[in-house]
Amino acid sequence: MLDTSVYDKMMKLEQRKKSKLWNAEKKKLKGLARDIYLLGIASLSRCEEVAQKGNSGRGYKLPVIISEDRKNNSKPGKKNKGKNSA
Repeated sequence: MLDTSVYDKMMKLEQRKKSKLWNAEKKKLKGLARDIYLLGIASLSRCEEVAQKGNSGRGYKLPVIISEDRKNNSKPGKKNKGKNSA
């Protein structure tokens, strides 16, 4: 049986995750801005700005994230067919 304090912490953590997802959907965040917000790198009001500016030498690194919706909607890359290609 779990200690009640551990259980309460787990429940609060789960509630925070649900709240973050709900807020991201409410603001209609997509792509990198959504990932930045869900990872806690930037607040909801600043996540789109951070996604546009990127690192800009601030000392944090944006991890490469491939979410489930991006995996399913990926398009195959086009090959470069220039004049000099064999």
